[in-house]
Amino acid sequence: MIYIKNLDTVFIRPPKTGSTTLALYVADSGLLNKKHDFREWELGQAMWMDDGSVDMSNYYSTPEVYPEPNTAVLLPTVKKVPRNNPPRPLLHGSYAEGVGAGKYTNSAKCVATVRHPIDRLMSVIHLPSSSNCPLFCPTKDDLNGYMAERLDGHEPPLLFRDQHKSYNDTPTLWNTENIHEHATAYFATNGGVIRQRWHARRNARRPPGIADQLTSEIKQKILTRYEKDFLLWEKAYAVYN
Repeated sequence: MIYIKNLDTVFIRPPKTGSTTLALYVADSGLLNKKHDFREWELGQAMWMDDGSVDMSNYYSTPEVYPEPNTAVLLPTVKKVPRNNPPRPLLHGSYAEGVGAGKYTNSAKCVATVRHPIDRLMSVIHLPSSSNCPLFCPTKDDLNGYMAERLDGHEPPLLFRDQHKSYNDTPTLWNTENIHEHATAYFATNGGVIRQRWHARRNARRPPGIADQLTSEIKQKILTRYEKDFLLWEKAYAVYN
C-alpha cells in the first residue's frame, strides 16, 4: 500500500497481481515523498534522498529489478524483507484496512492492479511452501484434479483474498498485462514522469503455458468462482487491447 497525500490517492496492491511492479512505477513517478506520504513495500532504503524524494537512478536500465530468489543475484539496493521481521498487514492491505489504520480517509481515490483470475491462480499454486516445494507439484499432481478438488471444496483455492475485496467501490484498475501503459498515462495526467518500463520479478517455478493444460470445465469453474474479479480485469484489459 502506498498513499500519496498530494493526490489523495492510495495505491492498493493485491498479492500476485503485479503489485511490486506497481510500486516501482509509483516510486519512479517523482511524486512520492516519505516526509508526508505513506508506503509499506519491499523496496530498500538506498533510493531515498535527503529531501524525502526518491532517486531511482540505480534501477534504470535494469531488466528485472527484483529477481526471483535462486535465479539471479539481488541488486544490493533492493533487499527483500527478512522473514523474521514483524508482519506488515498494510503491505498488501485493502482500502478499508488503510482507512481503519488512519492512513487516509474514505474520500481517498483508489488505484490498484487487477489480474485475470486464471493467470493469478496459476501463479499462486506455484509459490514455494514452507518446505521450499511448490504448492502444486507437476510430478505427482494432476493439474485439473488438483484444481477441481480445491474449487469444489469449502475453502477458496487461493491463499489470498479475492481481488475486488481489496478495492473501494470506485477503483481505477490497471490490468497486469498493461501496467506500463496505465501508469504512464496516469502519472502524465497527474504531474509525474515514468522514465522506463518496469518489471519486478518473474515466477521461475511456473512452467510456461501451464494454463493451457486446464480443461474448459475447470476454466469455467475458476471464472465462476472469481466472477467479480474477472469482470473487473476484463474492463481494465479493454482499455489498451
